[in-house]
Amino acid sequence: MRFLREDTHDPDRAAKAVPASFNPMTSSVWPAPEMEEPPLRPPQIFDPPQPISVSAEVPDGPPVHFNWRKTRHIVVHAEGPERIAPEWWRKPQGEGARDYFRVEDDHGRRFWLFRAGFYGGETPPNWFMHGVFG
Repeated sequence: MRFLREDTHDPDRAAKAVPASFNPMTSSVWPAPEMEEPPLRPPQIFDPPQPISVSAEVPDGPPVHFNWRKTRHIVVHAEGPERIAPEWWRKPQGEGARDYFRVEDDHGRRFWLFRAGFYGGETPPNWFMHGVFG
């Protein structure tokens, strides 16, 4: 098996598994990354995303630190948010947009986190680890 790109912005559906004998010339392939640019999506995605606890200086801002797998990670650099909404024609009602952040901790490890929900609503948002960068 190998993976081919799907034409979607939804990270949960961005790739499909195909047999190794499948001819990629008849399907779309991932575009080449820009030179010297970090990847926008991590090579390892968690399905399902893993819950984490987060502290942020401002409600809608990036995390200052987060706890994942019993380890506290201090964020030294963050990019985002990148808001990704579900494909409304595929998802059940009730699933909303996610705000994604690419973060780097004080040990140089890079993670892809998202916030599901918004501050100021009936319930506080939940945070998740969706992937790690090599």
